[in-house]
Amino acid sequence: MSSKKKRDKNPNENMKGGAEAYTPTRIEWLCVELNSLGFFQWRTEEVGMHAMFIPKQGDPDTVVVKFVLTDNVDADSKNEIIHMVKDVIKHYTRKRGWDTWLKMEIEIEMHEE
Repeated sequence: MSSKKKRDKNPNENMKGGAEAYTPTRIEWLCVELNSLGFFQWRTEEVGMHAMFIPKQGDPDTVVVKFVLTDNVDADSKNEIIHMVKDVIKHYTRKRGWDTWLKMEIEIEMHEE
């Protein structure tokens, strides 16, 4: 019997590209989860809206909520949409106990109908 110990081979050692393991941060995971919710994208005859959630570069505690709205959205509707999205984010973060550190920034981009 050999006195050398066999080196346990890491099963991920030879994986590359898309097969390589990756563990997201909390903010990355939150953004993936929120972006997967289809109700943040809708279009009616009057309004088109899309919201995307992006981790803020250089600030691991901040999610940037970028709204893309058609230019025919009135101020009340815009504020209502923003309020609703903030409530959803608060719900998701409170459920995990992340509401103590999470910050949000809102960006609004208007497009012609």
